[in-house]
Amino acid sequence: MKERSGYVICPKQRMNNSWIGQSVTSRSKSNLALSFFCLPREQKWAMTVFYAFCRVIDDIVDSTVLSLQEKKEGISFWKKEIERIYTSMPSSPLGKELREVVIKWNLPQDILQEIILGVEMDITQSRYKTFEELSLYCYRVAGAVGLISIEIFGCSHSISKEYAITLGKAFQLTNILRDVPKDSAYGRIYFPLEELEEHGISEKELLDLKWSLKIREFFRFQYLRAKHYFAKSSKLIHPSDRPKLLAAEIMSAVYRAILEKIRTKQFNVFHHSIRLSKSQKLASIFKVLVTNFFDRRREQSFSPPKKIVVLGGGFAGLSAAIELNNLGHDVVLLESKSMLGGRAGSFKHPRLGETIDTGQHVMMGCYHHTLGLIEKLGCCSKLFWIDPIKIAFLSNKNYSVLAAGQLPAPLHLLVALLRYSQLNFGDWVRAFSFLLSLLLADKPLEQETASQWLKRKNQSPSLIRSLWEPLCLAALNLPLEEAAAPLFYEVVRKTLLGKRKDLSLVLSRVGLGDLFSKECERLLKMCGSNIYLKSTVCSMEFENGYLKAVRTTEGKIFSGDCFISTLPWHTLGSLLPEKSPLKEHCRSLKQSPILSLYFWVDRPLTNEPVIGFLDSPVQWLFARNLFVDSSLLSFPLYSYVAVISAPPQDILSLSSKEIENMVWKEINRLIPSSKEARFCQGFLFKAIGATPKFDPESLKHRPGPATQWKNFFLAGDWTATGLPATIEGAILSGKTAAQHADSLPLTGAPPTILFEENNSEIPLKKIPL
Repeated sequence: MKERSGYVICPKQRMNNSWIGQSVTSRSKSNLALSFFCLPREQKWAMTVFYAFCRVIDDIVDSTVLSLQEKKEGISFWKKEIERIYTSMPSSPLGKELREVVIKWNLPQDILQEIILGVEMDITQSRYKTFEELSLYCYRVAGAVGLISIEIFGCSHSISKEYAITLGKAFQLTNILRDVPKDSAYGRIYFPLEELEEHGISEKELLDLKWSLKIREFFRFQYLRAKHYFAKSSKLIHPSDRPKLLAAEIMSAVYRAILEKIRTKQFNVFHHSIRLSKSQKLASIFKVLVTNFFDRRREQSFSPPKKIVVLGGGFAGLSAAIELNNLGHDVVLLESKSMLGGRAGSFKHPRLGETIDTGQHVMMGCYHHTLGLIEKLGCCSKLFWIDPIKIAFLSNKNYSVLAAGQLPAPLHLLVALLRYSQLNFGDWVRAFSFLLSLLLADKPLEQETASQWLKRKNQSPSLIRSLWEPLCLAALNLPLEEAAAPLFYEVVRKTLLGKRKDLSLVLSRVGLGDLFSKECERLLKMCGSNIYLKSTVCSMEFENGYLKAVRTTEGKIFSGDCFISTLPWHTLGSLLPEKSPLKEHCRSLKQSPILSLYFWVDRPLTNEPVIGFLDSPVQWLFARNLFVDSSLLSFPLYSYVAVISAPPQDILSLSSKEIENMVWKEINRLIPSSKEARFCQGFLFKAIGATPKFDPESLKHRPGPATQWKNFFLAGDWTATGLPATIEGAILSGKTAAQHADSLPLTGAPPTILFEENNSEIPLKKIPL
């Protein structure tokens, strides 16, 4: 069988009269012939014969000499030959060798026949409409091979069968991705046609090996799906069978290395031969042997894949779901809205039809977790970078620019502050001294506000006005007088004291709802996870220190091994039992608003994508025409958004029209040329609960990922991430909660119900433990 057959590998030695198996296996020169060196002598012989059988039947269907009829006759012969192995005496030398293996290891006939049926599919079928159809093929040509292999390896635990099937699928998906050029020569397409259609890829493009960006992104998701199954297979290794699966794990390591090589070639299997060098293969094998050596000397735990229910489909929920998927778990995601994205969403303007966000969001180069997720999903082209940082500031005094220049850290920052004309030399010295103290880990007091801390550190009023106040409002959505100093310390440390690129501004060129939510949804569904939109959780059932189930307003009941809530604090608080500590924490958190005025004018107001306003109730002006994808804008109008962070009550009490007039008046005052422009349309988005209000008192009520319920974890920008309530905080919280759920050992019997609708129970497919 081709390398896609999975586990089988050539041995170095023959045993007894097994010359047929040895001859076929030796001639194959398969990549799979690597790991049998670690098998005992008899198992090595058995795997040699078994692999020869797989190789022979696979060569029949791939022959360029045999006619179609001859191929069918060859497959028919082997179907009958397998029957003869179990009923009488096979007629071929290889069949007789295989009979010895079957008798010694009591191999099931139906699995051997499944392997033949899988190979036969290459004669009768060259297209697969859905992944379910392809999964049957993967099971037959790879999973079934694994099932035979674990019998020869001597595995005894029932979950090892699930391991064999899952790892076989991972192998096969890797082969399919690697062998696109080879398979296209036979006119075969192993990718699900409905997935090709979803990505806008025709069969002809694939068969003609016509490379394009959309094919690269399609291959990226095939790679991510294969990685999911590799991770899942690792969790299905029972400690009692682990020593017996060394050969399989060596082959797994080699195949993972092949998969990663595809990634390093930017998924371009059309123009790159994806083969491992001898040193790369040896490195993969050595790593497994070393790991196995140390594993034998410590107690082995067993934590199989879990069914994990994630509440909320915002950025934190998506981050948690993707991390769980990467770790090999099965996910059920519940979202109350009709689309994913949560508070960081987008919508169409009712009259102009322009895509706008639920408030303008800004990322930075120090958003490592967010940018890592965006890169993983292939969404980097949707980002607009201001690197090195350059922000124009307008004030009553003058026009000044905070620009870093192309210098390594920390010189980029020092030069930026020297160039910033809002500061004098004394301010620069104070700022430098302050940042130096931060490098020496001079942290603020827990109960200090940011304002108290800065004054204690001798920061001048001009420094506070022109540097620290804008940064605090942008990051914490609070003025310095209210913001918790420890949180502001983290902001300064990560933005100003990191690498040069960390200080860059990053904006989305598309609506935030389209930044990576669709890609997350696509990947999760490709890996078998379930997403339920318009599913609002209305109650939770707690029992004996565990969260047993959640109920939605539609009457569905969802159970799982673990739960991760990414719901806003005020929503979650309403679902928790009275007098629980977490409920009290939720009640203690307050909210801070943000006002975003989207408006359209008939001519450009500035050639800078971002402008900061000093000495004004309006803090920021974004020129959307300069960074948003032009297809999303309303031409010939020019699109802008003005942001008011943490507006005081006197502004919040104004009507939308009054706020619009105030903002336009401020723009006219600070940008005099704007008086020549015509204000055409305005749309005010009020996010009253945009962020939690993290003053020193509220900061104590940020909960961590763990709760008083052992299988219930928290995520969200409002939880204790050590970061402000930003996109980065949300993404980090999701990953952290997922890792906590991953490390939780399963105790007791797993749930048997995935969800209940109209009192009708639907069984949850669960691996027996």
